Amino acid sequence: MSTPEIDGNEAADSALSGLPPALVQRLQALGDRSDFPAMSAQVMRVYQLAGNEHEKLHRLTDEILKDVALTNRLLRWVNSARYAGRIGGVGTVSRAVSMIGFTSVRNLALGLVLLEHMDAKGQKRLVQEAYARALFAAMLAREWCLAPQEAEEAFLGALMQGLGRMLVACYFPEEAQVIETRVAGDPAQERRVAVQVLGVGYEDLGVAVARSWGLPEATLRAMDRVDGVAPSRAPTDAVERVRWVAAAASRTVDALWSESPQRVMERLQVCCRQHAAVLARPVQSLVEGFQTACQKMGEMVDVIGLPVADGRAVGLWLRGSTKESMGSDLSTAVNPAGSPGQPQEVGTPTMPRGRLAFALAQALQDVTGTMADTRLSPALAQRHVLEAMCTALSCRAVVLCEREKERDGLRGLRGLGQGGDSLTQVFKVTLGQGEDLFAVLCRQPRDTWIEDARQASVVARLPAWFRQATAPRSMLILPLRQQGHLVGMVYAEDPQLSPQGLSEEDTVLLRVLKNLMVMSMSDRG
Repeated sequence: MSTPEIDGNEAADSALSGLPPALVQRLQALGDRSDFPAMSAQVMRVYQLAGNEHEKLHRLTDEILKDVALTNRLLRWVNSARYAGRIGGVGTVSRAVSMIGFTSVRNLALGLVLLEHMDAKGQKRLVQEAYARALFAAMLAREWCLAPQEAEEAFLGALMQGLGRMLVACYFPEEAQVIETRVAGDPAQERRVAVQVLGVGYEDLGVAVARSWGLPEATLRAMDRVDGVAPSRAPTDAVERVRWVAAAASRTVDALWSESPQRVMERLQVCCRQHAAVLARPVQSLVEGFQTACQKMGEMVDVIGLPVADGRAVGLWLRGSTKESMGSDLSTAVNPAGSPGQPQEVGTPTMPRGRLAFALAQALQDVTGTMADTRLSPALAQRHVLEAMCTALSCRAVVLCEREKERDGLRGLRGLGQGGDSLTQVFKVTLGQGEDLFAVLCRQPRDTWIEDARQASVVARLPAWFRQATAPRSMLILPLRQQGHLVGMVYAEDPQLSPQGLSEEDTVLLRVLKNLMVMSMSDRG
């Protein structure tokens, strides 16, 4: 972490000195957790992107591709019912950014990073519930934001307003359980009880951690929860306007989260009346925005596999409600495509072929569209093809190697995914009479999938530099040839293939991607 670092050093002590003792104690306890710095570092890398638009896109794509689960969840969401009819199938992170915007993808990635790191820790049920509440508030804030250019900041502000609750559920699970028991479904008591149990409020903890991550002052202000009655008019200051949108969305979700289905419409109307003036929106418009947020959140829950309790009103909102339990106005909006009691079909589009063939076809569509730009440099073309392979194969990492002219060998040219950069730097294969596994496979005319790369007979054939750099479970070796001559190789680490390996259709689609890579390498020469 940074500014202040939570690691007990002198600089951190100085930065923490002005904070309340209870908050300092909680921050130091977080810093002592071995898994907390990893989440902090990834959050900072995703958020703190600088440079021109191309550099930002590439850095964001690189960061997302390092995490296979994050990549898959993000692409599933982008391919869900929310976007599918508008933009068609998306097979790469780069195209997702070009379709829905850099900031939208970055904010979604930030949210999914939090879920990935916290999902398997602490009180898992409470972690997932805290995340769902924050995400729902974020989606509601986006719908309620009157200025389109401020919508993503409102989304991020509302999402991060739930950070403190998520951190407590993950890293202080015993206290989280006590808070839940004492609150007993009364959201009005939660803030008071949290301070009693933790010695610090959720908001103070979340803002302190977000500040240490280096989030800008505008986002920190948007995270500040508000007390008292909402103002009677919309703020003229943009940052304050975003803060109130995020606060109104968070207040509404908190008020309704544990509400009974029979009372939810009544409480929703009250919340909308309380915030209509500060949001400069009619009450009915806010109700309709809530209904839209319900539908989109329901899609997200299905796509990312987030369980939501069906016994409460929130479960009915997001899983498809009935007229008897929610009232006809809300249920029609939440479940417009299905009959009462039947949830609308959401999630990724139906795959008429095998999983890999479908993913390869989507990725191929993305990369051919990108490479149609004649101004694209060979290096960028190679990068796009490599990303398409990495995404479609759900690899841990991929490395493109090129044939060296000065010696009979291959060397790493560029890599993507977790450890892709470092592996690229050490990748060197001696061809000719070389007998290591890569040299042998590159002399063969076919692609090779090694399902179990941990077998002693396989490990013994791998070069020493490779064994020191990585230890894959499986690998796919794709020699690249032009007119029969080897010009390079793609190494794919831990691809997610079926036990039968590549089908005939998979092989054809992968061959097209390989041919595109060979074309880009020819241009480079």
